[in-house]
Amino acid sequence: FGFHNEVLLADYSAALIRPRKVPLAGTLFISRHYICFHASLFTTKVEEIIPVADILSIEKATGAPSALAIRTGAKEFLGTFLRCDEAFTVLSLMQRAEERSIRRLADMEQPNQMVEEAYENQRTYTLWKKIPTWTRKLLPTDRPAWSDKSGFHARPLESIFPPDAQWKWLGDWEIDKYRPGVDDEGWEYAMDFGQQYHPSRTWKTVVRRRRWVRTRVIARDIQCMQCAV
Repeated sequence: FGFHNEVLLADYSAALIRPRKVPLAGTLFISRHYICFHASLFTTKVEEIIPVADILSIEKATGAPSALAIRTGAKEFLGTFLRCDEAFTVLSLMQRAEERSIRRLADMEQPNQMVEEAYENQRTYTLWKKIPTWTRKLLPTDRPAWSDKSGFHARPLESIFPPDAQWKWLGDWEIDKYRPGVDDEGWEYAMDFGQQYHPSRTWKTVVRRRRWVRTRVIARDIQCMQCAV
């Protein structure tokens, strides 16, 4: 799946159950931050990637003793497993570990230090090229070239300022290259905005985005940092 710094923890033979379609047999891969399903149907490759952080619940499906239902905010994935109880235990442990990690990060956040973010969005119109040309000149129906994570609100870097005089910038804008699911330059790719993003480009990929961050702190804290140096 092209993820960087991800270690495979377990894999299971599974079948993806889709509405009004024949179950699709394949393999479910579990890493620290992702659950991935891969299957090949004749010449068609089917892949589903679920960030563990997006999972709302993992349950044993009613009426199907070997099936699990994985629910996210956007959709539900239903699959059958040869080792259903083991897969359920591993997936549940992964979800709880991610929840603890998120809570730990929240506890570490300090009210006198905040990280502002903006997303740079690009599209390519040169699919036939081996190395496509990317541009921030998007379609009228696309999100802004610079936006928030949802894509609904424009957020160019030059329009983002500290909320009042007590806040000061700590450094300049930087590309977030270290979050899971991005390539070496911080990009994540998709067939269209709002769809599932991947860390590497395929021939179907026509859009990409990356996250920029900048930290602001209370002005007196900058003075304390300088005194400490």
